[in-house]
Amino acid sequence: MVILKYEDDRPVDGKGVCRKVIDKLQKTYHSELSNKDFTYDGEKILFAIGALPQVNNEFTVVLEDVATGKTAANGSPGGNDSPEGGDRKRSRDD
Repeated sequence: MVILKYEDDRPVDGKGVCRKVIDKLQKTYHSELSNKDFTYDGEKILFAIGALPQVNNEFTVVLEDVATGKTAANGSPGGNDSPEGGDRKRSRDD
């Protein structure tokens, strides 16, 4: 099972954003995932040939080009709480 959420533990909505997170995860953590290729159903399931190295994995993925409409704590999008204007996502698969 894949759970995608923002740093503040709110769930990430939208299949397009979720797919971008999974694509970035695969590129960024390819070696940590034993160089396994996998595919994502767009909702909660990753499919891989063979087992991933651990039962539970948690990764931090930063997308720089996603506009989510989130508002930072100071009241402006991309404000002080936003790392370089990007949006930080966490991904965990069980």
